[in-house]
Amino acid sequence: MELGDRLKILMKELDINQAQVADMTNVTRQNISNIINGKGNPSIEWVRKLVIAYPNINTKWFVTGEGEMLIDAIPGEKQNGDCPGSGGCENCKRLNDFIANQERLIDRLYNLLDNNRLGGGVTRPHNKMAEYQNTH
Repeated sequence: MELGDRLKILMKELDINQAQVADMTNVTRQNISNIINGKGNPSIEWVRKLVIAYPNINTKWFVTGEGEMLIDAIPGEKQNGDCPGSGGCENCKRLNDFIANQERLIDRLYNLLDNNRLGGGVTRPHNKMAEYQNTH
């Protein structure tokens, strides 16, 4: 099952439509349609926005298909889109871990490129994880 299929299932379970997902994640409806139809992959930033908007989404399930689709509400946690994205809720912690792992993987790939002189002159992109942590 592809990520677009999981997005369709998730939308049905949460009783939301493409327009609502687009609005909550600040992308166009066409972007959502492309994800659902397998014509494009979402960015890590978009997944972060989705999980902040809908904090009961199990990010591991959404990204990999493993585990349960939704996580149980954590006592004291804000639910239904009220998560402030402060990094304190379980989903934010999971997403931060996922992003940090992706940043480490990217760094390793750039180090391999640098060490093997493959594609010389490759410039490392801005570190999104550091930027996110500094703002949250």
